[in-house]
Amino acid sequence: MILLKNFFVDATKGLDLLKIIHEVRRVVKEGNTENGSVTIVIPNPGAGLAVLDPNDKPEDLKKTLEPHVASGLIKVLLPKTLTLPFEKYKMLIEPWQEVFLIDYDTSGRRREFKVQVEAETPAPAAGKKGPMGPGGPPRG
Repeated sequence: MILLKNFFVDATKGLDLLKIIHEVRRVVKEGNTENGSVTIVIPNPGAGLAVLDPNDKPEDLKKTLEPHVASGLIKVLLPKTLTLPFEKYKMLIEPWQEVFLIDYDTSGRRREFKVQVEAETPAPAAGKKGPMGPGGPPRG
C-alpha cells in the first residue's frame, strides 16, 4: 500500500528552517500500517531536508549555513529526498529529533513537499502458501 500527500509551506526571502515533522507523522498515522517507510521529497530546486536535534538552535544553524548558500555548497550538502523506516507507527529516529525543510532559495515562494508512506507487505501466516509456494522463492 502506498499513500502520497502533498503539503505547502510559506518561505521567506532568506534562509528558512521549517519544521515539518508533524505533517510527516500525520501521514504515517493516516497510512494505517504498523511498519514500513516514509519518504519526504522536495520536487523543486532551492530546498533540502535534514533530521535535527532540538539542541541545534535554528538561529545558530542558520548562521552556519548562510555562507554556504552563496557558494552553492548547500545544494550538495542537503538531500532533496529523505527516507525513514517506521515501526509500530513510530519513525526510527530519536523521539526528540525533528525533520526540517531547509529553504535556501531567495525568491520567498511557497515551497511544496510530498510525503509518501510505503507499507510492508505482511508475511503469509504460518502453514499458508505464499505466491511462491511454501518456503519462498526457488533456490538455485
